Amino acid sequence: MYYDTYEKVSPDYIRTLTTCYNAKAQNLNFNNTKIAVNFINNAIKTETKGLISDAITADDVKNARLLLTSTLYFKGQWQVCKYVIYIYTYAC
Repeated sequence: MYYDTYEKVSPDYIRTLTTCYNAKAQNLNFNNTKIAVNFINNAIKTETKGLISDAITADDVKNARLLLTSTLYFKGQWQVCKYVIYIYTYAC
């Protein structure tokens, strides 16, 4: 989970993410989209051993306050090959 520097996230929530779900929480300055995108994409690339890169774009971060990422890869062959990214934007 990545959240904007100006957002407050409960320490209990972060603790739950890290202990129960083995997830990481990182605050980033989303106003500097280039640095935020590079940081997130590098983290995804590291976690997937280089198999997934450039998953996030500047448009994904531009108006975001929180970004929850999940990546999955497997070694196999698709019967039908499709690349799908779901992005849900929630506006308050």
